[in-house]
Amino acid sequence: MTIKNLMEELLKTINDCSSLGFEYAPTSEVPSAYKADPNLTYESRKNKKGKIIETCVLFVDIRDSVKLVDKHQFDTMGKIYTAFTKSVLRIADYHGAKVRNIIGDRVMVVFPSENCFTKAVRCAISINHIAKEINRIFDHVDFRCGIGVDFGEMRIIKVGTEKKGDENANYKNLIWVGYPANKASRLTDVANKKIEEEYFIVTRHPINPKAVQPLFEYLPFLGSLTGSSFNPNAPLYLNTKETVEMSVEDFANSICQFDDGSLYSSGGKNIKFEKKKRNRVYKPVLISKSVFDGYKKANPHAADVVNSWWNPQPKGIKNISEDVYGSGITWKIE
Repeated sequence: MTIKNLMEELLKTINDCSSLGFEYAPTSEVPSAYKADPNLTYESRKNKKGKIIETCVLFVDIRDSVKLVDKHQFDTMGKIYTAFTKSVLRIADYHGAKVRNIIGDRVMVVFPSENCFTKAVRCAISINHIAKEINRIFDHVDFRCGIGVDFGEMRIIKVGTEKKGDENANYKNLIWVGYPANKASRLTDVANKKIEEEYFIVTRHPINPKAVQPLFEYLPFLGSLTGSSFNPNAPLYLNTKETVEMSVEDFANSICQFDDGSLYSSGGKNIKFEKKKRNRVYKPVLISKSVFDGYKKANPHAADVVNSWWNPQPKGIKNISEDVYGSGITWKIE
């Protein structure tokens, strides 16, 4: 096959994917990429079939793995990776979950819908417990892991191609499309970490609401939308002061400069601002509020619920707007 033939073949595949859609079937069980399933297809020239599941997804990742490899011998890290991965796979199986991705030192675990909150949280506790045991046994290595769990609807599609021989399994996989997988991964990124954050404290005169003309003040079929008190002669800024906290990104996006060199801030007239630093410390296990609420409802008398062992975590996790709860609890084994 020439490169021209290859590109022509790929263009046909791309056009096929572009012109055809997906048909999704609901499921409560975790799909597999390798098990024959008429509701998970990726053939050409027909609509692809996928599945929808509403459940919990968990990610776990080794902290500072690159630094660990640089610092310790390959033999030591090989033993740790083996012990860690085998432990996570056994724990997932014990708690009724399915491992659906292993990328380096990051593992993705998905739970059947039934009783998913309890299974996911207890699976996370078990992983945190065994991570501490690995750290105890390999006492010359600072081994830690971060765990993130979220809940919601995900759509699953099968991707890949048929390949003859031993390589066939390596050319197929499932893609999990939806916020829970993304959010769980984000939580894992910061779990069990101390993150230095820069931010701004800004003191300013707020913008005067009376000086802002509404975009739509009146529509014939709705009448007055705002009851606006817009006054074209009102000063742009109020005489009062307010002090706000802003991320570096938000502060940069709020500032612009005119041709005459003067500065403008979209939030108000800046009086002063100061750049500061702080550390955000996150627990080893992070769960979203939806997971916490579901777990608490299912286990109102559990020790970790009764004793408030899950605590609100610092805000500011990228792409996470809801509250996050964290804990470092392990099992008490007697």
